[in-house]
Amino acid sequence: METMIGIAALLVGIGILWLCFALGVFFFTRTGREGMRIQRMEDERRERVTSDR
Repeated sequence: METMIGIAALLVGIGILWLCFALGVFFFTRTGREGMRIQRMEDERRERVTSDR
């Protein structure tokens, strides 16, 4: 009986770790892409401002 509880606890722990890892990767890539998009928009705006002069 104790081995079943141990295996179940191990599986739950692995599941929680995997969930944290997946969420971390998701948010990291999302914010990274968002930052790149904002940077590109800033560069385009800067190009327009300098070309208007």
